[in-house]
Amino acid sequence: MSDESAEQENARLLEERENLRKERDIYFEESSNLRSRIEEIITTNIKLHSAELSEKYKQELYSLIQRVWTIAFIVLGAATLGGWITVSGIVNGRVKDAVDKESEKFNEFKDNMLEGVVEFRRKSKDALNDIEKEKNDFIEQKNKAVVSIRRDSQNTTAPTITSDENQQSGVITIPVVVHVVYKNDSENISEEQINSQIEVLNRDFSAQNKDLEEVPDVFKNSIGNAQIQFALVKTDPNGKSTDGITRTKTNKASFGSNDDVKSKNRGGEDAWDAERYLNIWVCTLGNGILEYAQFPGGPKETDGIVINNKAFGTSGIVQPPFNLGRMTTHSIGHYLNLRHIWGDTEDCSGSDLVSDTPNAAGPNFGKPEFPHVSCDNGPNGDMFMNYMDYVDDAVMHMFTKGQVDRMRETLQTARAKLRYN
Repeated sequence: MSDESAEQENARLLEERENLRKERDIYFEESSNLRSRIEEIITTNIKLHSAELSEKYKQELYSLIQRVWTIAFIVLGAATLGGWITVSGIVNGRVKDAVDKESEKFNEFKDNMLEGVVEFRRKSKDALNDIEKEKNDFIEQKNKAVVSIRRDSQNTTAPTITSDENQQSGVITIPVVVHVVYKNDSENISEEQINSQIEVLNRDFSAQNKDLEEVPDVFKNSIGNAQIQFALVKTDPNGKSTDGITRTKTNKASFGSNDDVKSKNRGGEDAWDAERYLNIWVCTLGNGILEYAQFPGGPKETDGIVINNKAFGTSGIVQPPFNLGRMTTHSIGHYLNLRHIWGDTEDCSGSDLVSDTPNAAGPNFGKPEFPHVSCDNGPNGDMFMNYMDYVDDAVMHMFTKGQVDRMRETLQTARAKLRYN
């Protein structure tokens, strides 16, 4: 993308961050007003209700007990006026005593109720505070992401590696652990299928894939060699020997994109140390999901990529048109801080923060015919054969030099500890 497009993207991201801060301030003010209003309503209504209930309760109780004692008097057969006066006095006295005792009980009940309201208010306040904290944390993480994007585009984190320097900086090998999560035997994919995916990655990230020759001539000079290799680890986080594959049986028929597969407590498998390993979860994904990835800077316990087991590798249970291992290539691109080539907008306003990928109006699907022109990018059109588009596996062929620079920079900064030892 052009420098002007990158500057526009920076301005948009800064505006988004400022809007988030404003939303946070509005939320705090509304939360405070709401909490104060709730406390006022609760307190007022409890006082009114308590007073009304207390008076009504006393009147009804007095009337009821008086009737009971009157009936008792009749049953006892008091016949004389003196007897009536005496019994009436006794009745009134006992009624008064009973009312006083019941009033004490009611006041105790009222006090308990008021204590319950105070406790409710305290817990409500704590809940609101927890919500505010969660939103704060979210906004802070969002702001960090925005700052990171702006910083990358302006080259303020570390010196940008040029393509020539990349050619001289040597091969980086990334240690990989594959977490196979399965419900039935067919989902417990073979070691052969896993190895077939590793082979694809090693070709794609070193520009050794045979279908590279299918890249249109106008884009051939843009092809980049990332000089990145991938290897299943031989030692687990505890120092024990491993084949780099974990296998976890689950009772879930499929997973979504909510990271359940990354947690043993939610039917998946926990991540290994995300600073030292590329975690790849392979499972059955629902709702037509093929893959999803976490960009650098997210939570360590969910860091890595998730691939549908029918789109992982080139053998076993893979199914066309995603049977050439390119979904994992695409997903690792995100893991190494690459964006979709259309910048995730569909109005030509987005940017992938890479200068040598033509702007595109949106994703391409299937097998487009070259050239496919959008966003005034003729005559060559979209670089739909790029790994960071949405085309079929058979149409994906290349990273650009600019994308290689961005991935290599990520491996020197955000993922600097990710090295095979």
